[in-house]
Amino acid sequence: MEEKDFIESGILELYILDALNLKERSEVENMCSISALVSAELRRIEASMELFALEQKIEPSSGLKVRIENKLNFNSTVSDSIITEINSSRNAVSENEKLYPDIEGKDKIYHNSNATNWTKYAFAASVTLLMISLIGSYSLWNKLKDSQNNYADLLSKNTLNA
Repeated sequence: MEEKDFIESGILELYILDALNLKERSEVENMCSISALVSAELRRIEASMELFALEQKIEPSSGLKVRIENKLNFNSTVSDSIITEINSSRNAVSENEKLYPDIEGKDKIYHNSNATNWTKYAFAASVTLLMISLIGSYSLWNKLKDSQNNYADLLSKNTLNA
């Protein structure tokens, strides 16, 4: 395989992403040791992926580490300064929370999952009861119309016979 074809195949990107099997990885490493062009292209792709990752990174909110430690019960070494910092950061909205407002709310959804499931079932039950009552009302309305028609027929027969 020529160097140009090897570079254009996309195998170098997969190598950087660690998405190749052992045979393919050794093939890329062998080609890099043989060809300076392939080796330079691999370094260029790696640098561009690293730059892209750095540009797209999302900083975690302040206090996230402490919240995780508290959930895992590793909070034995939390100092007063860290607690003060966390309390002050709760009042301030970080830039990431402005850009991605639903990131902070995701763990709130999990905390209220029982209430959410209950409301889903209550909503489903109310819709079911509504459908049953509508079907029942329609059925009763049809019976009323039939009864009114029967009454009108009997009344007309009674007046003709009299």
